[in-house]
Amino acid sequence: PLADDDAAEPADRSEFGRALNNLGIVLKNTGRSDDADTVYERAVTILEDLCERHHSEAKFRLEFAQCLINRGILLKDTRKVAEAEAAYGHAIRILEELIAEHPAKLEYRIALAACSNNMGNLLLRDPKRYDDIPPNFQRAFELYEKLASDFPSVPSHRKELANSCNSLAAMLLRMGQATEARERWERGRQIAEALVRESADVPDYQQLLGGILGNLGASMTDADDAPQARELLEGAVRHERAALDSNPQHP
Repeated sequence: PLADDDAAEPADRSEFGRALNNLGIVLKNTGRSDDADTVYERAVTILEDLCERHHSEAKFRLEFAQCLINRGILLKDTRKVAEAEAAYGHAIRILEELIAEHPAKLEYRIALAACSNNMGNLLLRDPKRYDDIPPNFQRAFELYEKLASDFPSVPSHRKELANSCNSLAAMLLRMGQATEARERWERGRQIAEALVRESADVPDYQQLLGGILGNLGASMTDADDAPQARELLEGAVRHERAALDSNPQHP
């Protein structure tokens, strides 16, 4: 039987679903959004059916969640917000279930943190949904904080924790909690500054620090804060320029 045939072996259907997921990524990244969505939809159908038939196979559920996340990113970028939210929400439920069953499994925690952050950023676009944002950003923050604590020698976890601080702070500021927002930005700033000290030639770290400094500076609207705000904004420009100088092709 063919890999997408119901009679095919589960491992073959899983591999085919992964191949479609990867193809969707390539199509999205090359500007073929409609084709990517068609491919993702087919992948979702195959992987969802596989999970229903073989629910005890955690590997299949993770692959399905990862495909839902990738499709959610595409749907968000093409402004299909309700569909993106549904995809992220489905992925979150699957990953929470996997973590409950396998709490020590690292890849489940990383995927749930990333998807939660994606969901929070998606909902930020709609002021009417602000009450739904905190649980997502807080979940991402707690997961990244635990990952950074458990694996302090892994820079990517600290980078994502700083990113999470930035997202959480932006949400708090929009909700009128300026003091709490600045506290989160200061935490993210400390983490990002440490990353830059360790690896100043990494554009992502420079850009991350520049973004946090810029947001923190822009949040200081009182006249008394003007000197500090200016210093922060000038620092943001320096780090953004350092990111560009070290890699002109960096977005």
